[in-house]
Amino acid sequence: MSLQPLDLKSRVADQVYDAIYNAIMSGEFEAGRRLQIRDLATELGTSVMPVREAITRLEQAGIVETGPYRGAVVKGFSSEELHNIYQVRKLLEADAAQKGVEGHSPDVIPKLEDLHLHMRQQLEAHDYVGYLDGNDAFLTELYTGANNPVLLELIGNLWNRGRHIKLVGVKNQMAGGAMEPLIRFQRQLIDAVIANDPQAAANVTYRSLDAALERIQGRLTEPSPDN
Repeated sequence: MSLQPLDLKSRVADQVYDAIYNAIMSGEFEAGRRLQIRDLATELGTSVMPVREAITRLEQAGIVETGPYRGAVVKGFSSEELHNIYQVRKLLEADAAQKGVEGHSPDVIPKLEDLHLHMRQQLEAHDYVGYLDGNDAFLTELYTGANNPVLLELIGNLWNRGRHIKLVGVKNQMAGGAMEPLIRFQRQLIDAVIANDPQAAANVTYRSLDAALERIQGRLTEPSPDN
């Protein structure tokens, strides 16, 4: 990927952050990729200072890591780290799904149906970033019924932290020619909302996250800094 030169009319450091962040979230910058500050500054048409600031912010967000002799790299995750992240996600998202069913508005079902169809279409088009965006929108729509903005914020932070890893899991699943596992659990969540069954929604969420972890476990464990 070639980064585009910046529009210097707005704050440069924010634009640099957005450019690198978007490259990571889209999978263009994969886990383990070196982030050479001078090279990034050259591509973006800026000095090294805003790039350093952006790298620091990305490290604080848990998306980039730095170490001696290798500088900054897009963060990968060991099996233990992935397990820990998904354990926390299960606790938060099962609660959000359960309370989301309990507090959902009447118009949420057609919205979820539309988003589910959109996700299928994105997969058929092999637009994996679009699929993940659709999945986030689907779950956000459901979890909003929990009426807990703090819970949504915590979940969103975990999504962002591991999004580039999830993208690998989606690509691996589709490489095997199997789409249904990527949209099956969302269908079950819609059914739980229709049945007004909060516990079913929580159970589906547990199974969904276990399946997601299985897709990516072992695929991105401590990637080489030479990637």
